[in-house]
Amino acid sequence: MHIFGWVIMGAGMMGLASITFRKPYRSLITPGAGIIIVGTFVSALSTAFYYSYGAWGIGQTMDKTPEAIQTWLDGVLFTAHYITCLARFGKVFAGAGLVLMGAGLLKWKVVDSWLSIFTILLGLTAMGIVMLIPVNFEIYKPVFYVKVVWLLALGNSILIKGVNLPETE
Repeated sequence: MHIFGWVIMGAGMMGLASITFRKPYRSLITPGAGIIIVGTFVSALSTAFYYSYGAWGIGQTMDKTPEAIQTWLDGVLFTAHYITCLARFGKVFAGAGLVLMGAGLLKWKVVDSWLSIFTILLGLTAMGIVMLIPVNFEIYKPVFYVKVVWLLALGNSILIKGVNLPETE
């Protein structure tokens, strides 16, 4: 279900990038949005792979002995390792994009400062968890839900106050 939420997030990031696509804002906000979108879609693809792989794996291991299941698991570990790497990279890319976008939002005061700082901290947290802790997606789960709250806060702020884009030279 959350894969579709990521698609909506990508659309929202593209919308924000298009609103702010003029000098000087596009120098930080647009690349940040792009990196968030790339990271989000890499994560979505890796998650979709896990969903499909899991469903397929159930059929492959049904009615097998524990030894036969272990043999099968040992054979698919190599492929699963690469997908785990993609999932981690997606989260790091999205975090880097949040930091870059947050810096642009803060520098030009496009949205409230607290929201810009929260964006930067969310990005740093996402990258830090994935890069400093060995593969453990359970630890990352709260970041996923905080990102949902961040999206709601950003969307609400834009709907209520709009974006601050003063004319620049």
